[in-house]
Amino acid sequence: MHASVLALLMCVLSSVEAVSQLPSILNSDGVIYNTGTVKIVGDAQLAQDSIGGVVRYERDNVLDTQKVAHLVYNDVHFEGASRKMLTDASKPLIADHLFWSIDSSVVFTLIPNTYIQANQTVVHEGVINPAFRYGRFVLRGTANQDVSGKGLIPILELDNSQGATVTRSGGLRVFERLDLQRGLLSNSTSDNVNMERNAWIWRDDSGSIAEQPVTDRDLSLRYYGGAPMVGGPEMLRSKTLIRNLFQHDTAGLTLPWDVYVKDSLVLRGHILTEPTTADRYTFYYTSKNDPLFESVWPEINGTMVRTSLEIDSPMMMNNQYTNIYFANAAEMGTVSSYSVRSKPLTIPLPLTDIVFKAERFLQLKAFDAAGDPVPDSTYTLTFGYAWRNREAASFETPSVVETIPQLRGKEDLLGLMRHDGFSYNPYGFSTLPTKFTTSPLEVWRYSKANFVRASGDFAIGLSTGPLWVLNTRIFLEGPMREYGDGIQPIMSTDLALRGLIPNVAPDIYPYSLDPDRLVDTALFVPDSIVDWVTVEFRTTATASGPPALIESLLLTRDGMVLDPQTLKPRVIAGISPGQYNLAFRHRNHLAAVLEDKVLVDRSNIGFVVDLTKGVGLLGGASSQKLLGTVGGTRFFGLIAGVVTSADEILRTDYNLVWDSRDLEAYSLFDTNLNGIVNTRDLNITWNNRNRLSVAPR
Repeated sequence: MHASVLALLMCVLSSVEAVSQLPSILNSDGVIYNTGTVKIVGDAQLAQDSIGGVVRYERDNVLDTQKVAHLVYNDVHFEGASRKMLTDASKPLIADHLFWSIDSSVVFTLIPNTYIQANQTVVHEGVINPAFRYGRFVLRGTANQDVSGKGLIPILELDNSQGATVTRSGGLRVFERLDLQRGLLSNSTSDNVNMERNAWIWRDDSGSIAEQPVTDRDLSLRYYGGAPMVGGPEMLRSKTLIRNLFQHDTAGLTLPWDVYVKDSLVLRGHILTEPTTADRYTFYYTSKNDPLFESVWPEINGTMVRTSLEIDSPMMMNNQYTNIYFANAAEMGTVSSYSVRSKPLTIPLPLTDIVFKAERFLQLKAFDAAGDPVPDSTYTLTFGYAWRNREAASFETPSVVETIPQLRGKEDLLGLMRHDGFSYNPYGFSTLPTKFTTSPLEVWRYSKANFVRASGDFAIGLSTGPLWVLNTRIFLEGPMREYGDGIQPIMSTDLALRGLIPNVAPDIYPYSLDPDRLVDTALFVPDSIVDWVTVEFRTTATASGPPALIESLLLTRDGMVLDPQTLKPRVIAGISPGQYNLAFRHRNHLAAVLEDKVLVDRSNIGFVVDLTKGVGLLGGASSQKLLGTVGGTRFFGLIAGVVTSADEILRTDYNLVWDSRDLEAYSLFDTNLNGIVNTRDLNITWNNRNRLSVAPR
């Protein structure tokens, strides 16, 4: 039947058979309007875009082929042993309502650049491209699709946001890949897909599968996309079946449980092993092949275990700059597997330790063949450590940087540290200076530490860093307002509430003695702040020379002294460990100094200096002012009223306050710190006349 005849007749077919011997062809340049069934035994060449009704390809000669027309079918059926040929690379074959291959005798041949698309129901019992690993079958409907049959498909793609459901004891066999692009593939133990040997499951961030597919053979996984993804049933709960894992989702992949990969690992994005603080899983890599990191920044965030350890060969761990190395069998000892838990952007535990550290927490563990921990000091390895020092400017923000401000410029000096049960201390022999990646510049800093012989908590830090935390409590007489039985002493924060306290300690005594005064800038002054104070670290209580260290800090209403930048107790660095007398000063109060020395060292970080009790002071309790009693306990504060540079409250101080009465400002003459100079300030100075400082200026 020729198309010119069809075009002239414009016939509507209810049942038509095109039966002929090869090379007969159903050749139509016009339009066939079909509401019944068209049976095609020869080749088909149809110029139209779509056809209605049912079209059946039925040639049944195993020695012959049958060319299939590429267009949109309503229903298309395939039967017979002749090989069905799909050879048009310009467009797919689309089954809009039903695609049906009758049984396993139906064999399709698809050239590489064409594919079959089904928009609704699929019943596939046939075989597609049995000799090749290409040949796409795409599920691309607008409603949930019904899929059944036990046919063979090289590549099955789900590209339907409404998903597809495997039904009627379905069991499609996929031997190249199942590509979950969009939507949920709803399968079950009775209605499932079967993954053939060495097949892949690809999964985009918009695709998923409901249950584990059927497989008793090696399976490989690839994840891709640009949105965060959590692994699902495609991640087989098996220690032996996942062969390769390609993590190409740049937004990260989170493990749903422990995962074992036995051949190759490729990362273009992160793998996260800890969905929550309570749920911690492990990525087991049982291959001898090193992971491949396809760009500079991806890593395994969490725990990675390598089980196939080698001698005299560095083994890459969580990122391309973290590795382990055993020089020989004697140094490996009984170690059979090694675990590194690497947590980016995490302050190393315990949080009370004050060593300056990069914000990366490391936990190292060695296990023997039975899975038991290997005792410390029975093995020796070299550990390559690394941390994020810069962001990749083209696609990252500075939030990924783990070098804290106190370490900027000191990256060369950061080494491996281990927590010894009390604090972090240098461990092994770190190779310094550290190295940095050059493309992009300094995204990673990395080095290695020799002679690592223990498991435990590790950090990357500066061994010459902080020594102590200044936990102290002091009161000032001037701003003290409320106290009594049942009422804890509270100082006034009038200056902060009026916005008068500067963000930087003012350039007056005693703050002017601090050489780093301008560095300690408060980002803001909370309304809980009373004023600025200084703390001096002196080698003797009565030393007249310069102290070893001066800190300008903020005083809170309940007497705590805080770092102006962190609003936490000050971490002390820059001085040698040892015994110091601490002196406390304020701009219009007499100083107090501890007669008893304080051990400034990491071993004493929990020590609290409390001047409010009036004990341990040079000159005794009389060096401060008794402010009151609460619950039978007396409390003391620094004596208010000195507004000159003298170490004694004199008539001169009284006169200066009188001359400045009615001044509203952040002023020396405002001895009660309410922002206004008046007779109350005058009374404070007069009542404390002739009081002397025990800490000379």
